[in-house]
Amino acid sequence: MSTIVSRLDITQVFCDVDDFCKQWEQLWQVIPQLPSITGERRSRSRMSISEVMTIVIAFHGSGYRTFKEFYTLHVLPGWRGAFPNLVSYNRFVELMPWCLMLLCCFLHTRTGEITGISFIDSTPINVCHNCRAHAHKVFKGLVNWGKNSVGWHFGFKLHLIINDQGELLAFKLTSANVDDRKPVPEMTEDLIGKLFGDLHLKLIELDLQYELEDKKQQEQERDRENRKQNKEREAIDKARLRAEEAEERERLHQKEIDKIRQEIVQAKDAERKQLEMKIQELERLVAEDRSDRENALSETRRLKSGYIYIISNIGSLGRDMYRICMTSRSQEDLYIREMNPAVPFQFDVHFKIFSEDAVDTLQKLHQRFDDKRVNVVNSRRDFFQVSIDEIETAVKEIQKKSGVFLRIDEFEKYPQAYEYRQTLSVRKKHRLSNTNEEYSEVNEIA
Repeated sequence: MSTIVSRLDITQVFCDVDDFCKQWEQLWQVIPQLPSITGERRSRSRMSISEVMTIVIAFHGSGYRTFKEFYTLHVLPGWRGAFPNLVSYNRFVELMPWCLMLLCCFLHTRTGEITGISFIDSTPINVCHNCRAHAHKVFKGLVNWGKNSVGWHFGFKLHLIINDQGELLAFKLTSANVDDRKPVPEMTEDLIGKLFGDLHLKLIELDLQYELEDKKQQEQERDRENRKQNKEREAIDKARLRAEEAEERERLHQKEIDKIRQEIVQAKDAERKQLEMKIQELERLVAEDRSDRENALSETRRLKSGYIYIISNIGSLGRDMYRICMTSRSQEDLYIREMNPAVPFQFDVHFKIFSEDAVDTLQKLHQRFDDKRVNVVNSRRDFFQVSIDEIETAVKEIQKKSGVFLRIDEFEKYPQAYEYRQTLSVRKKHRLSNTNEEYSEVNEIA
């Protein structure tokens, strides 16, 4: 009988599997495990779990029809040098179920690279012959009847996605009666580019360009926001550094003044006059340093401070929909007016809050209502589905607990919505006018 050689590099497979098992062992020592069943016996094996997994993986690349032939004719006679602790075939079969979960987890770590071109297909996995399907008990409740271009089969269906280089990207096991299109959204969540499938899938050249462009746009918005925050942070750091440098210069100059004043006591008239002139110069420098420090601190406060606006637009967005935003401008008319062209009605200001650290105050408000955010994908869309009473309570709590200065300049609980209310009034008058005209026509006909 000719020798069948494995198509896999067993040494490389074992190294990858063994590294994975070591990482997994560290993980399950941290995560609490389910308690053992009372009276359960777990006999130890002289073979490690990574050795068992390697042999199971090698079987699928060996070309043997059955695992028994592979183990008894190939592993036991020829692999004892690589696996000195080999066990009998019957014992190995007992060990195989213990590595099933780890094999599934290991498979998830072997996915290929997303190249932008992917292919999807499915294949049936029969659990028994069709004639014995009615008596099948092993996978009862998990499998079902399915039909493909070949015919009927009873069992599972394996859905696969690979890239243009044949590398596995995603997989899912379902019962045979599941439509091939059903698992596609879940399997393609992280894919970009184009997905190709068979005719019967109705997924020929499924274009994922929209998801790609959306991810690019989100990435650009995140980068733009990060650049803006970094620029503001750098400006604050520079102002703080200038204040620290001015404070250090002031301390050194003051120290020099104190030293000279001690020397004046023992100095003669001519020398004393020179020392007094030196003190006057140093006092001038101290005054300049103090002024520089105050200007730098003032600049730091100006950069960090700002106004928090809580606004609504019941005509455009409905009730209990509020935007919590921030600006460094003190005139809300200019800031709010820029939002109005995008909506049919004007925004109403409910809160105008001045904060010495506006970014921190805004983050606290956003975190408070994070579970009520309207757009959970783009955090820059700072609209929240929340009542004005909840917002009022949150603002007062932050004002009480916050360590920074917080001042409520304006508070209007109920929206004015002048244009929206006028529009409703005009529509109501128009409906009444139309009703009266119809009533008059009916009377004339009568």
